Amino acid sequence: MNPVVRALYNTICLLLISSIAISMPGETGSALSAPECIRALENRSEPDSSEVFAVARNGDYCAYPLRILRYHQVVNDHVGGAAVLVIFDRSGEAALAYDPIVDGHPLQFDASSRLHNMAAVKDRETGSRWSVMTGRCEFGALKGKRMYRLPASISTWRLWRRLHPDSWLLKEQGDQSSHYQIDPAVSATSSHTSNIESFKAHDIPWDRMVLGVCVDGEYEVFMMNMLNTGSGAFEFRLNGRRLVLLYDGSEHAAGIYIPEINGRLLTFSLVVKDHNTLFHDEQSHSVWSFDGQALSGALKGAALTPVVFIRCRWQTWSSAFPKSQIYRSYGKSIG
Repeated sequence: MNPVVRALYNTICLLLISSIAISMPGETGSALSAPECIRALENRSEPDSSEVFAVARNGDYCAYPLRILRYHQVVNDHVGGAAVLVIFDRSGEAALAYDPIVDGHPLQFDASSRLHNMAAVKDRETGSRWSVMTGRCEFGALKGKRMYRLPASISTWRLWRRLHPDSWLLKEQGDQSSHYQIDPAVSATSSHTSNIESFKAHDIPWDRMVLGVCVDGEYEVFMMNMLNTGSGAFEFRLNGRRLVLLYDGSEHAAGIYIPEINGRLLTFSLVVKDHNTLFHDEQSHSVWSFDGQALSGALKGAALTPVVFIRCRWQTWSSAFPKSQIYRSYGKSIG
């Protein structure tokens, strides 16, 4: 397709999906503030296959089911005693977490109308409007301020519960259960594959799901349909920094990390134990989970430093971060 025509097509499609996502009556709930959460072992209703967005603060964890986030869009919460803002952009299928403390003051948020065709939220204290993708205030008294984005993990509830049985889980709001659907309109984990050579910036379908990561102003994008062909440890460099993506395709689980412990570089490979996807480092022979935790071996109990990433539609990512590199070495994953 002609590049100009492709760009026009993508823009029109994004406008259509955006208008649907924010205008359908009865499809969007109000923001949640200090919602009730329960321990993972107390849960009896969350489906194993449900995807969760998990945030860690001060050694504590809370998992937020995407099926609930899609409806409420904004959750004002606390994890490990610290304030957390969880946002879901329905048109971009993107979940993000922020520290909502700005200039020493905690802010509470609600969903807002879009800014420059990008998802936005509005703080209750000043009415300022903030970009969901960048965490930057674009309009109002706090214009120019930024929120710190928090690292988070995505996986199935089945896997997260097994790895973190003491985790908290956002409890379903009983009177609104009928609104919580497991599957979005466009699956974030489609197994459809394409030729890697077609991944030129102007020729990527607008709704292609990607994993995007930023390091000091440089951006890299992984195509989800290529990752979903299997699991693996994908090593790459971004802005001179060595990073690794640990991906478990069977559980839709992803995490990006600095592969170092106490200054020691680690090299990872895929290993399957008792039908579970794990990762093995060649230096200490420790075994790791996708969320960067050493489960056994010499480094048991250690944790890799996470790097913030976003899973979303290509059009949403490229609109916010247009100068992104596209990862192409899927066949070179270790494992």
